[in-house]
Amino acid sequence: RNDTMADTGATPAPGPSVAATALAMKHIAKIKAHQNVGSLAERKRADRIDKIAAGIAASKSTPEWLKKLVEAVRPILSTLVIVLDKASPYIIMACMALFKFYQCLSSNISTALYGLIISFFGGAFPVAISVFEALRVSGGDRVVACLTDMYGEYQLFLEAEEADNKKDDDKDGIADVDQLNSQDLLSRKIRLALATVNPDRTLQAVGGITQAMAGALVVVKLQFAKTIALAVSISDNVQKPAARLLTPLLASVLPQDLHKWIPVIITLAIKIVAMTFAWFIQRVLSAVHSAIMGGLMAGRGIILALNDRGYIKLDPDETMLDEILGWCITALGIYFQFSHGLSLPFPLNVALFPLSVAEYALEWVVTWT
Repeated sequence: RNDTMADTGATPAPGPSVAATALAMKHIAKIKAHQNVGSLAERKRADRIDKIAAGIAASKSTPEWLKKLVEAVRPILSTLVIVLDKASPYIIMACMALFKFYQCLSSNISTALYGLIISFFGGAFPVAISVFEALRVSGGDRVVACLTDMYGEYQLFLEAEEADNKKDDDKDGIADVDQLNSQDLLSRKIRLALATVNPDRTLQAVGGITQAMAGALVVVKLQFAKTIALAVSISDNVQKPAARLLTPLLASVLPQDLHKWIPVIITLAIKIVAMTFAWFIQRVLSAVHSAIMGGLMAGRGIILALNDRGYIKLDPDETMLDEILGWCITALGIYFQFSHGLSLPFPLNVALFPLSVAEYALEWVVTWT
């Protein structure tokens, strides 16, 4: 596959980890078994999650920012956890289906498919694609291995928690966890987690992921240095006039006890506007660049795939057909991206909403951290 990309300078799409796939398939039935069925069981579980959140918020050792965050998400936290728990088997099954589909593809077809993806969607996910490429070059296999280890430890905790939730040591017919207050329940679950997981494996996995992500973000910061500089410049120069204009307006709208938040609101709003403007310009550039790179990658991959299957007999180094096909795909990719305003059309915008959220979060981290 590396020979395939020699003329384009692009990199092919790596495949998922076989170890991660095997582990997911091994535990998918266990995930379903851990799901509580029935409104009463779900209500009890929601109550336990709410108690744990209350314990975190009430603990004296909890940082103030974390207390505010927990209190903010507490009304929806239990529902979110239950929904994610129910959805996780189907998400894993979808990933398994995609992996099996990937295994059926030859290297040239997978390269062509990856080229088509970045040619048509590169402008919508410039940072995500750059992070993906940086991780692939600087330790992507290690990240997958670390995620696999963390997933395995999480499965062990789920099994231990399921057994813990059924314990009734005092034989009164009520589970012990349902008789604890928020602080005691939090302490019990923390101790259960500490007793269940492997500390060495967990710390190595967290350290490996953190190190790889830090390296990838440094690479991305250098790659998008001009965009970051533009966003910071806009924010710095607009801050003073915006404060003079918006402070009286917000002061007249907000209650007196909330006036201390006015500078924070103005600063955050300016950062959002500056980042949005700067990254819109970058999306325009990335749409064209990714369409060219992905188009040439896809064109060459398609020609080599047709050669492998015996439909044609052409030497890509002696023909212009792959370049012609690649530039046609490039033109289609540019037209597709700009015709949709560098955003995703329906239903892709719904299916890829988590990736869109991750893209925005990465843009914020790269720009302001």
